[in-house]
Amino acid sequence: MQIEHITIDSTLTSSPLCQLGAVHNTDKSPYNANLELHKHPYTAIYSLLFAPYQDKEFVFVELGIEDNASMRMWDSYFSKAQLFGLEYYDEKIKKAEKDKLKKVIYEKIDVTSITSIKKGFKKLPKPPQIVIDDSTHQFNDQIKIIETVLPFMPSGGILVIEDIFRDEKEERYVEALLQLENQISYATFITAEHKLEYSPGWNNSKLLVLYKK
Repeated sequence: MQIEHITIDSTLTSSPLCQLGAVHNTDKSPYNANLELHKHPYTAIYSLLFAPYQDKEFVFVELGIEDNASMRMWDSYFSKAQLFGLEYYDEKIKKAEKDKLKKVIYEKIDVTSITSIKKGFKKLPKPPQIVIDDSTHQFNDQIKIIETVLPFMPSGGILVIEDIFRDEKEERYVEALLQLENQISYATFITAEHKLEYSPGWNNSKLLVLYKK
């Protein structure tokens, strides 16, 4: 199996999604104003990947909601999508529900458990077109998520694993995903660069993007 590698420097870009990310204070936008928050330059890349879906009806899933900032951003960006935030911690779900986002449904999930992942995805009304993993950032969990989630996705579906550690050998992912080669039509790592990129102690502004065959 081949996984390509692309480096995208979005320093000269400030897309509408970048600005929405700043407004909702998510670490997916390098323009967020929180001095203590990481600044991953993902929003310009997501503008490129997700623009065709902005006004379409589809199911969107994010694993790991943290303080609900990215779910607020997605709720603003996707006008007709059904949004699902899957999270392990009850207190984060309860806090997120206070935002009263009309297009968002939250469910409890444990990404360390294949059974729990399957249970969560079986609750979806239809196969998810876009899935983003922003949960534990641990290699074993990331592989478990890919293996378990891909069968639930339609052909052409996009699965994004966020926050790949840059010092992690890419060959580990290639070897781990060999058995899924017949389910993946295209795969690439994207190293996200920006003059405002900030991830001290983590160095993980990197994505793995997979397209379902």
